[in-house]
Amino acid sequence: MAVHTPIVVGVDGSQPALDAVRWAAREATLRDTGLRLVAAVGPMSPIRPGDPRVGTVYREALREEAADAVTAAAAVARTSAPGTDV
Repeated sequence: MAVHTPIVVGVDGSQPALDAVRWAAREATLRDTGLRLVAAVGPMSPIRPGDPRVGTVYREALREEAADAVTAAAAVARTSAPGTDV
């Protein structure tokens, strides 16, 4: 039995990333495999020394932005290649 590993695409909400998602979604369909969308948020230090809450709020905003980018990319993938496992 063949193992079909998913195609992985990094997304950041940019147009080039969404173009990559469209290509990858069609490629996943051709290869009969799934598509995995990922976004990364790096470690952050507090914005204002001595006030870790500000850094926490900023990190949470970045995580939310990354989650929104993945959600938007998933919609693009499903439109580009209906039926592909995203």
